[in-house]
Amino acid sequence: MNNIPDIVICGVQKSGTTALFKTLAMHTAICQSSVKEPHFFDRIENYKKGESFYESLFEHCDCHKKKMEATPHYYRHEDVPSRIEKMNPNMKLIFIVRDPVDRAYSNYWFNKQRGAETRSFQEAIEADDGYKKYIDKGFYHKYISNFLQWFGHENIKVLTFEKFIVGEYDRCNLQQFLEIETEDLKVKSTNATRRPNSLISLYTRYVYRNISLYIPKLVKRKTEKIREKVKKLTSRKGYPELHTDIRKRLANTYERDIEMMVKTFGIDVDSWESYNKI
Repeated sequence: MNNIPDIVICGVQKSGTTALFKTLAMHTAICQSSVKEPHFFDRIENYKKGESFYESLFEHCDCHKKKMEATPHYYRHEDVPSRIEKMNPNMKLIFIVRDPVDRAYSNYWFNKQRGAETRSFQEAIEADDGYKKYIDKGFYHKYISNFLQWFGHENIKVLTFEKFIVGEYDRCNLQQFLEIETEDLKVKSTNATRRPNSLISLYTRYVYRNISLYIPKLVKRKTEKIREKVKKLTSRKGYPELHTDIRKRLANTYERDIEMMVKTFGIDVDSWESYNKI
């Protein structure tokens, strides 16, 4: 039986991939892999095990269901797009991205919490290894655009964490993209949204603290509505707010890449402080 998957969530790390994976897994027409992050296409030791090994991760799935896996590291590996295309040229690829400055800071505190980082955030990002570990991962267009060499836009969907996590994303559009019947999928929260240094806790502290007066009223009203929804997801304070000077410096670093993401993939970044600097 052919157990080749139909859907792959390719990234991005610390941007809500687990919540997205669990949410889509609730759909009656989708079956998730037995392991959330198989690392089949990016780790040569797994890729060499062959197609039969990969298919074994979906052997529990009903043949009539869409099969899905999620490995957030895929988006940065140069060999992944061609390897996926070789297995299934019709694969539906999903990327969920987040304000890159917030993503880097979240990634830093994740490592800090588990004892893998001892430096200050500024010290870390100024070091070569820290730049690669935290900053480089936020150049979304630099990496995601590589998939366009192997897949058309009709096979690539880019979501934003900020809208997805509060349920403001277009459910119908996403499910139409996946070629499944529309169901009212509620965003499946993960433990990360309840931790003191979680994505959501950090997000409520500063993403919407200053809304530009130049944002159209309807957009401003929408972002304020999202802010209220996000607040309800957490009642605990997050990690320390990122220093304004560091945020501005990183915002300038990412500005061109963000502009290219908007142009190429049409994502909505109105709630990204890194792009809408004040």
